[in-house]
This record gives sequence, structure tokens and C-alpha cells, in this order.
Amino acid sequence: MMKKILAVLLFLSFYSIDSQIRKEILILTDTIDRIFEKLPFDHFSDEDIKTIDRLQILRQQFQVKVEDDELIYIYKNDFKPRIKNEVLNEIYKRKRIDKIKLFKETVHYKDQLKGLSLETYPLQSIFFDEITDDKRNNKLINELTAYIFNSKPLNIPLIENITHKIPKNPYYYNEIKDILVEYKSKYLLEFIAEFKNPDDIKLIKSFGKDSYFAIQKFPSEEFLPFLESMAKKEYSDYEYLSTVAKFCHHQKSGQLINTVFDVLKNSNYDKGLFEFYLSSNKCRIK
Repeated sequence: MMKKILAVLLFLSFYSIDSQIRKEILILTDTIDRIFEKLPFDHFSDEDIKTIDRLQILRQQFQVKVEDDELIYIYKNDFKPRIKNEVLNEIYKRKRIDKIKLFKETVHYKDQLKGLSLETYPLQSIFFDEITDDKRNNKLINELTAYIFNSKPLNIPLIENITHKIPKNPYYYNEIKDILVEYKSKYLLEFIAEFKNPDDIKLIKSFGKDSYFAIQKFPSEEFLPFLESMAKKEYSDYEYLSTVAKFCHHQKSGQLINTVFDVLKNSNYDKGLFEFYLSSNKCRIK
């Protein structure tokens, strides 16, 4: 009996999809996705080039044939992230689609798109960046940012990836700091560091090696002992060396700089990268 019920539900789900999207569009999305799956991220062979040419033709067919309501349906439902990204690229061009409304309706979505560097990005953050691309439109940025923060539960991956557009004011400082503490999100450290609040130094240091970029935003001499304590473990890390170099103009940075040079020497590690960072910060190299 249960098998019959499941079969009926499965049939109804396929019927529902077919009623929302024409079969030719489904075939196009499936074919595009299969081709994407087979393509390497780099080092394309001659055969790969031919496959890419075919992919471009299919993408053009999809763009021409797909209707507005189908685009919206695909984005709001269970399709592969790369297909949803294709859909987003087309949605941006469609004047009759209300992008703001669609973004708000999907604010909790957490689909992740894999990039060429194998890093992943939330599709909603890509959507947000596109519709707020005009930086002069502060009203829209403020409206959508407020909507994101007022939508519960919070979409943390989305917030982590739009910090470059979140207004730098006391309200969002407090909101972000609460999220940072609760979710231990290293991606929010830089936002907090930009406020240069001495009370945050201990919090920033608690993230260890994940704190370097934040320290670069807030190069307080209070970080000098912490950075020196990390030298023996982090001397080969470019983020660490870059961060230390930014302190070279501090009066009390001499001991830190010398410690890093000593560690590099004793480890037989090339000091060229560290010297490059020092030179880039217009520091004197001994």
C-alpha cells in the first residue's frame, strides 16, 4: 500500500513540474547541466572546445525559449545551482520580472554555486550583488539589507557574503557582532574590525590564524604580542607575513619583525616573500 502511495506522489510531483515548465525547457536544462558536469575547470582539450561551443548554442536556445514564469519557477524550486545561475543571468535581462520581489521570496535559500577556484558562493549573494549593483542606490541596499536581517531564521551564508555592502553603522555593527559570536563566523571578522573598537581585540585574536585579514583592517599595537606568538607556526603563511608587514611603521614593531626574520632563517625558509610585503608597505629592510 505504501509503495502505491509513494508511486502516486512521485507521479504527481512530475506532473506538477511538467505543468509549470514545458518539456523542451526541461530537456534543455538537463542537457546543459550534464555538459557542465563533464567539463574540466581548466586545460581544455580540442574536444572540450567543441563541447563548449555546443553548450553555448544550448544556452542561447534556452535564453530565447524560456518564459518569465518558467524562469521564476526554476529559481524557486529544486534545480541544480548552476542551472539556477543560468536562470538568474536571464532574469536580470527580463524587465517584466520583479527582481526585488523574487529576492525577498527566496531570501532563505542557501544554494551554493561552485566557482572556478572550487570555492562556493551563495546564489542569493550573487543575486543581491546584481540587483544592488548601482552603488548610488543606497535606498535599495538599505531596504534589502534590513529585509535580510529581519527575516528569521537568518541566512548566515548570505550575510557572510554581502558584508561589503552592509551599511557601516552602529546598528549593523551590533547585529553582526552578535552573529559572529553565536556562529563563530570568521567571514564576519573584517566587518567588525573596521570599527576599530579596542573591546574587540580579544574576540579577534580568539580566531587565531583566521584573524589576519581582520587585523590588517585594525592594526592596533595590541596585536603585536599575539602575532609574535604565532611566528613559529605561521612563518610560511602568506596572510600572516602580509599582516606582520603592515605593522612595520609601528614604533614597537621591531621585535616582531626581527622575530619573523629569525624564524625564517632558522627554518631555512626563503625570506623573499616577507621582504616583498615589507617593501610593498614602504618599510625599511635590514
